[in-house]
Amino acid sequence: MAVKTQSTGVSNATYDLVSILYHSLQAVETSQRYLDDLKGDAQQRAFVERFIESNRRCAEECREVLIQALQSEKAATTGKPRH
Repeated sequence: MAVKTQSTGVSNATYDLVSILYHSLQAVETSQRYLDDLKGDAQQRAFVERFIESNRRCAEECREVLIQALQSEKAATTGKPRH
């Protein structure tokens, strides 16, 4: 099966993973700023803290999946097995 690619030269899957990683990290960064606004409401602050931690975990998992995807793509284009 042929791998679909973006006009950028990377596969759609790689592009999608990079986008997911970026947006997860962006959510963490943005939400960190919101914590200052929630000093007086413990329930809302706890929710945002859980949201931040969830996005951090998603970003880390996405990073690992992206590394594997990039290694697989490299092996496919060079004909060398990935390690």
